[in-house]
Amino acid sequence: MSEKDRIEYAALRADLVRYERYLERKRREARVRQRDRSYETERKRLWRQKNEGVAERIRQSGHAVEKALRAGDLTKGKECVHCGNDKRRLEAHHHKGYEQQFWLDVIWLCPPCHGKAHRIAKIKRDT
Repeated sequence: MSEKDRIEYAALRADLVRYERYLERKRREARVRQRDRSYETERKRLWRQKNEGVAERIRQSGHAVEKALRAGDLTKGKECVHCGNDKRRLEAHHHKGYEQQFWLDVIWLCPPCHGKAHRIAKIKRDT
């Protein structure tokens, strides 16, 4: 937290009315996030039901990466391949697909770049 943020937060805490509104907004946001999480879980469950074959290949490829990391056959990158961020946790991206011959052919991306890579791939598939 920067010094400016600390000063602004201290001023907010000093004004009880503003601080109470701030806390209520945070509570409301937390409730919305909780509802969104359950919606997202249900949406993913339905997708897996409709796409059983693809979902199974994705699951198997993820397990293969985890197993290879534990065995030392694969090493995790130190930073995101796209943005170079080394502060976030990294995720394995199967950029060549989920077929068995590509299970260990991954690049390491931070979550925002990983999501962006999947959105770009979806756009390419749909066009």
